[in-house]
Amino acid sequence: MTTREVRVHRADGVTRDDAVQSVVIRIDQEQQTPEYSSPEYVTATAAMFKADGKALADALFDACPGGTISELIAELLERRACHFRVRFPQEANR
Repeated sequence: MTTREVRVHRADGVTRDDAVQSVVIRIDQEQQTPEYSSPEYVTATAAMFKADGKALADALFDACPGGTISELIAELLERRACHFRVRFPQEANR
């Protein structure tokens, strides 16, 4: 299996003493969740997704310029726009 590498610009520090650290994000861990039929499945997977999402957000917010973060949020929302669709009253029974 090949590894895809994505390189983006790092934020500037205010001074040399305040330099922003480079970050390497590895997306390579297998999901270790209970069996789908297990009662803990929903809570365990939700906790895993929340922890992964927070870790990823923390790394990106700490290292990327604000403009990159804004564009990332816009791109993510555009790709998931169907999740935020509001039904019109006449669509209530569909």
